[in-house]
Amino acid sequence: MNEWSIVAGFVAGLAGSVHCVAMCGGLVGVIASSMKTAFGRAAVYWSGYHSGRIVSYSVAGLVAGGLASQVTDLFPMLRAHSIAPMIAGTFMVILGGHIAQWWNLLSVIEKAGGRLWNRIVPEFSKILPPRLLRHAFVGGLLWGWIPCGLVYSTLVLAGSTADPIQGSLTMLAFGIGTLPMLFLMGVVADRITKLKSMRWPRTVVGAGICVLGSLIIVGMLPIHVG
Repeated sequence: MNEWSIVAGFVAGLAGSVHCVAMCGGLVGVIASSMKTAFGRAAVYWSGYHSGRIVSYSVAGLVAGGLASQVTDLFPMLRAHSIAPMIAGTFMVILGGHIAQWWNLLSVIEKAGGRLWNRIVPEFSKILPPRLLRHAFVGGLLWGWIPCGLVYSTLVLAGSTADPIQGSLTMLAFGIGTLPMLFLMGVVADRITKLKSMRWPRTVVGAGICVLGSLIIVGMLPIHVG
């Protein structure tokens, strides 16, 4: 088991969740405004949303790791030269600069993913507000496919393990890392969303993720192909 990919996934989710304020803030606001219910019941629904979202991430990691495993079986030299972790580290550096707003290289990928999200939105709106816990869970499953450079970059990291279980665990750890910020957004959305206008958190977090990606590239985080 290559625990470093799981650690890196968790750190990417925890640190990068500042980016979630910008990417998911609107969606969280829509969900929160639709739930005219007591705090305790709302918290249960939010748990359903986030459980579904993390399941989607885990499935995506499973698929990414499985596909990468098939590729490395066909091209064994990819295992020998650890090209995949270098690609993953590069994506993390690109992501860090994207969050810090030093460059906008992931905008093309996010726009492409937006086409998929546009197809999902009508289905998502059908279960707002959630009337049952399963509605929130299904909504979370759909939420997991929102176009986001943070998710895509971490998915490359999961794929770099070339192992479906490892890839799934990496994305599971990523989802858990994003949980505190996104759960807080649902409860105190008006205060958390003020982070959008603050420059320094994005700069600090972006720089940190760039460092994480650089450590993966130079091999100081030994993420080996499975």
